[in-house]
Amino acid sequence: MEDNKDNSVKETEQKPQEQTEGKTGGKTMAEKAIDRFAQMMVTRLEEMKGQQWEKGWIDGGGRTHGLPQNLSGRRYSGHNDFFLQLHTAANGYDVPVYATYKQIKEAGATIAKGEKAMPVIYWNVTHKDENGQKVSDEAYEAMTKAEQEKVKTIPIMMGYYVWNLQQTNFPEIKPEQYAKLQDKFKAPHIEDATGMYTSKEFDQMIDKQAWVCKINNVEGAGAFYSPTKDEITVPMKKQFKVHDTPEEVFKDGMEYYSSIAHEMAHSTGVEKRLGRDMEGHFGDKKYAKEELVAELTAAMVGNTMGFDKRILDNNAKYVDGWMDTLKKEPRFILSVMADVNKASKMILDHVDAQRLEMGMPALQPKEEANNGKTTEAKVAPETKMDIAAEPIAKPKTKAEEKAELAKETAAVFKDLKEKHPDALLLMRKGDFYEAFEDDAKKVAKSTGLKEQHIIKEGFETKEGEKGVSYVNFKNTSLDKYLPKLVRDGHRVAIVDNLEDMAKQRIADRNERQIKAETSKNQQTQQTSQVAKTIPLDQFNKLETEDGKKIDHFAVFKMKSGNYGVRAMVDGQQMSVKALDKEDRNAFFEHTTTKAALVQKYYGKELSQPKHEERSRARAM
Repeated sequence: MEDNKDNSVKETEQKPQEQTEGKTGGKTMAEKAIDRFAQMMVTRLEEMKGQQWEKGWIDGGGRTHGLPQNLSGRRYSGHNDFFLQLHTAANGYDVPVYATYKQIKEAGATIAKGEKAMPVIYWNVTHKDENGQKVSDEAYEAMTKAEQEKVKTIPIMMGYYVWNLQQTNFPEIKPEQYAKLQDKFKAPHIEDATGMYTSKEFDQMIDKQAWVCKINNVEGAGAFYSPTKDEITVPMKKQFKVHDTPEEVFKDGMEYYSSIAHEMAHSTGVEKRLGRDMEGHFGDKKYAKEELVAELTAAMVGNTMGFDKRILDNNAKYVDGWMDTLKKEPRFILSVMADVNKASKMILDHVDAQRLEMGMPALQPKEEANNGKTTEAKVAPETKMDIAAEPIAKPKTKAEEKAELAKETAAVFKDLKEKHPDALLLMRKGDFYEAFEDDAKKVAKSTGLKEQHIIKEGFETKEGEKGVSYVNFKNTSLDKYLPKLVRDGHRVAIVDNLEDMAKQRIADRNERQIKAETSKNQQTQQTSQVAKTIPLDQFNKLETEDGKKIDHFAVFKMKSGNYGVRAMVDGQQMSVKALDKEDRNAFFEHTTTKAALVQKYYGKELSQPKHEERSRARAM
């Protein structure tokens, strides 16, 4: 544990501290926070090992459910969720609600003497000019694009301190507000006919097969995830009933859902989802890390839902290795928790979708905006919950996306042929021109090029022929072959790449669907007078409409008091932009998406020429 000097009230009145490059001597607050998190994990592992694995990872004991949030109602993001849950459970607090020194002071409360704060860390960026001098956010924003390109933007880790409300006299001076928070976070005691804990959300997800892969309940089987089949197998719930007392039988039900959550965590890691390194084999370091990610994800999901995850017997052998690694390299916890946060969020998004379908409030509050200052923002009361407009749709697999693109490509070709029935179409593709079907036969006949037959999904194969007729040639040969085509009486049209046009069609269609859905949600809002947000998977989709990956996105309060937005897209750090009031409100209320804001504020910098459906004939 830290001594009082590291997390005293006096220090929290200062600005958040940053982890700078080349620092010598004492550690920054962010570095201290990493050490604290690693030590908390080592201590928990040692305690659990002494209990022979009967204790849960977090050991919330079913007292609370829901994710940690600040006093204004927003959740903490990144690595903070798990450790604030652990801190809440370890101290037996009633609610996982935390506040900064400033928030506590503004609420008229005081921190109890001797109480130690918890660190909260987040990523930020700093700017340095060509001479290595720091450039303020305001100065950077005022620069031209050319000037900004000369400035180096460096990601940094920063932090601030928070206290649980029970570390203050808040419960005494705000008894009604605190009672509402207790009701909100009190875990319900729900059991089935046999006395085992039951989760309606998980049961419905399994019954409807609403998870990202199939979940099989098989009597007599062990629990495992098969990457090759992309399927989860778990034993029947009744097989987990191994105790006799009502209290332990109730916990046996929790163990059933914990096992499912563990295997669900593994299923998030494959390439088509979160893309973790899944190549490890039982007993090696890669496998050990993946098991730790799955264990902590299941623990975080379980504790959020009111139960916990006991360590699996077959993972007990890794405990000493995990502790040794954390002691030698505390930053290992950052790598693990980054994966845990993504996996647990994917699972909780689907859990919330089921809860909303059943008329239950979502477990996930609005996210913290990666900046300590945003804790001071004025938001709705703590009792207001996030409501998603629609249940989360199962994301498309790569195979489904490929099939959709193939179908749309064939449709584009068909439409072009209908618009230009008397034209021979040559499509650009990279350094080549290509032709299909009857056009390919004509090109081959006039030029002497070899007609090929290829299997192309979406194109119809004529009876008696294997594959679709196809011809291609280098674009440098166009001047050689075009006169021959014209000489034989063909009217030739040069068109853009079919797949690019198909992708644009799909993107446009998706955009229309989103707009239509948004319009529908707005109409429903006016009718029911219930504010609805964009679905969580859509809100958090970190990909722009033209397929660029959003590596980092944050909305934050600047020193000027205004809000700004920053993003890193496809590895490129974008400049800080001032966020207008309407977009700021839309972001915090989840009525716009992160991708939409990136597109709006950085669209000109990211845009590529749109591929439109056009053709131009060359009359020779």
